[in-house]
Amino acid sequence: FSWRRRLWNKAMGPKSQAQKAKAIIAVSESTKRDLENIYRIPSSKISVIHSGVGGPEIDKKEIADLLVAAVAVKHLKSNSVALVKGRTLLAMGCGQTSRVDALKQAIEKAKNFGFSLKGAVLASEAFFPFPDCAEIAGAAGVTAVIHPGGSKNDQASIDMADKFGMAMVTTGYRHFKH
Repeated sequence: FSWRRRLWNKAMGPKSQAQKAKAIIAVSESTKRDLENIYRIPSSKISVIHSGVGGPEIDKKEIADLLVAAVAVKHLKSNSVALVKGRTLLAMGCGQTSRVDALKQAIEKAKNFGFSLKGAVLASEAFFPFPDCAEIAGAAGVTAVIHPGGSKNDQASIDMADKFGMAMVTTGYRHFKH
């Protein structure tokens, strides 16, 4: 049994998987340093999400929810969003012609199933070109957003998130899929 475990760890262990990854999201600068020093991951592959671009500090529960949402939205057809709370996917909106439509679809699905969005987080597979998604999410009770950023209008989205007291995190990595 032990030789199989060693072989598995060598082929599929965390170090091997981390080195093969195109991009890695670290939850803090300390985690980023560990990935660089222990796993020898190039700094250019690692995005740190511990400090958002706007809004209040993000707590550990929100970080976990943001990571779950980011992984979920990665696999959806664009334009897409995912709503997560308590590390559970509440709803997603995908394949829509606009991000606003995807968000409205996700909110409607969550409400139809009786989920409260107060304290939920939102992930988008691409940046917010306008502040409308931040406004709709904030009005629905979302407390944190993760998205790639990079729009010329990022500041307008950040300002809208601030207006609703939402934390906003950018990863710098898009998952846009058609």
